[in-house]
Amino acid sequence: MASPAIASLGWIAPDEGVSDAAESLRKLFAPSEEASSSFSDLDRLRAFEALQQAFVEANTENWDGEGGEPADAMSYRYALLLIQSLPRWAPNPEASVDPDGEISLEWDWGRRSIFSVSIGRDGTLTYAGLFGVSKQHGVENFADDIPEGILSGIRRASFNAPR
Repeated sequence: MASPAIASLGWIAPDEGVSDAAESLRKLFAPSEEASSSFSDLDRLRAFEALQQAFVEANTENWDGEGGEPADAMSYRYALLLIQSLPRWAPNPEASVDPDGEISLEWDWGRRSIFSVSIGRDGTLTYAGLFGVSKQHGVENFADDIPEGILSGIRRASFNAPR
């Protein structure tokens, strides 16, 4: 079940799973009272709308004209959870769909100030950033909280952004 704020966006991938794994995922993605309070922020709602738009636009075979796989529903759900979990100080990312169907979130302030996270179907977060002459990259598993490596990359990119 989607939170009222997410449901107000008008469309969420249907939940039709009946297995034990599907039930576990429903529990993982069930919004808590505390988490759903972050959805009241209009800026975060805009991030959810942008994510939803990217998902819908890439929801067919060959959506990019170059053989792109349809956007993956589990990657989309993990992206929703990641955006929901962003701290208040974190700017909204730009959302897109990779040719393999995974969702990408990007914080881009131009040349040499960028951080990107690709979200896998199983919650694997593959990230890379460029901050001036420094680089950062890695792979993390998204469980309950955003891994510190991801938060560090968002922080570094946003504080390294041209003013």
